[in-house]
Amino acid sequence: MLKSIASSCCCIAFILITVFSPSAQAQNELKYNAFGLKTYTIETDHFRLNYTEGLEDVAKEAGEQFEKLYRIYRETYSITLPAKTEILVVDGELTNGLAQWNLNFIVIWCHDLDFTLRGTHDWLKGVCTHEFGHIMSLWSAMKAPSWIPMVQLGDFTHPNSPNRIDALHVIPTMTIPPWLAEGIAQFEDSRYGTDSWDSHRDMILRTLTLSNKLNSWDHMQVMLGKEDDYEKTYDHGFSLVKYIANHYGYNKIVSLLRENAIVYRLGFDASVKAVLGISARDLYSQWKDSLELSYKAQVKKLGKQVYGKKINKLGFDNYWPKFSPDNKKIFFLSNGEEDYSFSYKSLYSYSLVDTVKEDDKIKIEKGVGGFYSIHAPSGLIAFTSRRSPKSVVDSRDGGDRAFDVFIDTLPPDKRKFRLFKKKTVRQVTEKKRDRR
Repeated sequence: MLKSIASSCCCIAFILITVFSPSAQAQNELKYNAFGLKTYTIETDHFRLNYTEGLEDVAKEAGEQFEKLYRIYRETYSITLPAKTEILVVDGELTNGLAQWNLNFIVIWCHDLDFTLRGTHDWLKGVCTHEFGHIMSLWSAMKAPSWIPMVQLGDFTHPNSPNRIDALHVIPTMTIPPWLAEGIAQFEDSRYGTDSWDSHRDMILRTLTLSNKLNSWDHMQVMLGKEDDYEKTYDHGFSLVKYIANHYGYNKIVSLLRENAIVYRLGFDASVKAVLGISARDLYSQWKDSLELSYKAQVKKLGKQVYGKKINKLGFDNYWPKFSPDNKKIFFLSNGEEDYSFSYKSLYSYSLVDTVKEDDKIKIEKGVGGFYSIHAPSGLIAFTSRRSPKSVVDSRDGGDRAFDVFIDTLPPDKRKFRLFKKKTVRQVTEKKRDRR
C-alpha cells in the first residue's frame, strides 16, 4: 500500500518506500491452485524446492542443477545470498520461467517451452540456469537492500490550496536494462545449461542487421512492441553480452553490474563509460558494425540467393501449412493482426486458385488456434483447444484450463447464409491435457 505524508502547513518532500503487492486484476486472473492442490518441499544446501503433487522427480532434478550452479555463480558474481532461494515447481498447460530477483524466488513450469523463435534444448536444465542467472546477476546490481525496490519522492499541497501541486518521482534501486538482464541469463545458460546461439536466433539477427532494422540503443533499454519485438530484446541482449565477453572479457559484465549498483548511478550509460572507457552508444556502434561485417561476409559466400514469396503480410508467426483435400488452398495458423502469438493464433487459408485476386486470397477460417491435423477423406479437422467450459479443471486440482481434442468440418469455399449457424464442432476429450 502507498502511504503519503503531507504537511498541513506547507509542501514538503518525503521519501516513500514501496513494497510490491499484486493488483486486484492480477489476483482475478491467477486462478491456478485456487485451493486443494497439495504442495511438498525438499531442501538442498542452498535451495528450498516446493512442488505440487506428482512432481517430486522433476523437483529433485531441478535441485541438482541449481546446486551445480550455486558455486559457479557465487564465484562469478562474488556474492552470497542471505537465505536459501525458494523454488516453486508447477505443472500447467502454458509454460514459462519466472525469477523475482528481489524476493530470491523462482517459479518453474515443468513442460518444455515450444517456441518457434528459438531452437530445441533441454528445457528443465536451461530454465534453471536462466532464472538463477537472473537472481545472482541482478542481486549484485542492487543499490539498496532487497526490500527497497524503489524510492519515491513526492510533493503535495493541501486539497483546499488555491494552487494545487501533486508531484511524484520514482527512483528505482535497480536500473539494469532488459537487454543486459536477459542477455546475461541466456549467456549463462549457454555456458552452464543447455541453451545456445542457435540458427533461429542467428537468422533473426542476421535478417534485422542486413535490412538495417536492428533495435536502436534507446529501444534496447525497454521492453516495447509486439511479441516478436520482446524476443528481439533477448536476441540483441544475448548477442551484445557475447560481444562484450569476447572483446573485453566476461569480468567486464560483472563490473558493469557492480558499477550500476553505486547509488548515484541513475542510468546505465554512465556505467559503460566507467567500465569500458567508451560511451554506451559507441559500444552499440561497435557491436552493430561487427554484426554487419560478419553477416555480409556470410551472405557473400552463399553466391546467388533465391527468395521465397511472402503470402501473409499480417502475421509474424505462421505455423504448420497444410494443403486442403482438393489442393485449392493452404491452411495455416497465424497470429494475424494480434500483437501476440503465444495464445492468439487462428486458422487462416491461402487460395491457390488463379481467378481469386491477390488481396482476397487470405481468409480467416474457423476458431482453431492450437495443434491441428486434417483428414482429407472425411473433410474433417482435429485440433486442440482449452477454451471450452468443459475443459476447466476442478479447483481442487488447480483450476487450470486443459487442452482437449476437438473435431470439426473443414470450412467450405463458399459459405451459405444461415440465420442460425449449425454447430459442427464436437469436443472429443474433457480435461485430458492433450498438447499435440
